[in-house]
Amino acid sequence: MAKLPTVKQMKFREYKPLCSGPPELWENTRYFRLNEGTTDYVNIINMPVSIGDTIEFVFLAPETTFASFTALIDGSTNDLERLAVGFSPTGKFFFDYGIASSLELDGAPFLFSSDFPIDGKLHSLKITLSANAAGRSVEKLLASRLGGINYRGVVFDFMHKSSTGDLLRGYSISDNSDTIVDSVGGKNGTVINGNPDDWGLFKKLPNGNWQGINLSAAWDSTDQILEFA
Repeated sequence: MAKLPTVKQMKFREYKPLCSGPPELWENTRYFRLNEGTTDYVNIINMPVSIGDTIEFVFLAPETTFASFTALIDGSTNDLERLAVGFSPTGKFFFDYGIASSLELDGAPFLFSSDFPIDGKLHSLKITLSANAAGRSVEKLLASRLGGINYRGVVFDFMHKSSTGDLLRGYSISDNSDTIVDSVGGKNGTVINGNPDDWGLFKKLPNGNWQGINLSAAWDSTDQILEFA
């Protein structure tokens, strides 16, 4: 009778472990928050700015223009202290009181006279602040202090940097919570009038875009893709 092979003589195939556990533990996933554009927005602790500072974030571009000013960021005090950036009904970006000295869209210089994108894709915006921004501050994301239309869309990776490049505030907006964490100094923000279903879990695709995982009815589809321009 032939002898059975020993463990050392046997060959085993190597298999990758099966993906298990809750989706939030998978690699290359993160949460995004959809601002539904009704009465919801993100409120942050007063964020003063100075000349030469930069504000950077990624936003989901609209697919049409707007009938009135629609804010991406704004203050909540008087006109002389607010720092407002958003979409103008003229199809241009709106910068209150000339607070911006230069712009970059998707890493390239962007002229103030150019139309904002209306392609429904993700774009990065970098705003370098002018002397007119001194003494102003930001307290709202995706809402205007004056009321009116709130933006229905997505904003994330919001950063405020000094003129020397030091990170002063950092909000990834991936919290899946009403608390929006500041990764720098703990000056956390709060979701106002939000719903749990506004948060969606996404997985990163090989091409760098993000695809939703069983999203709620608040989103365009259960597997909506957030595509970079």
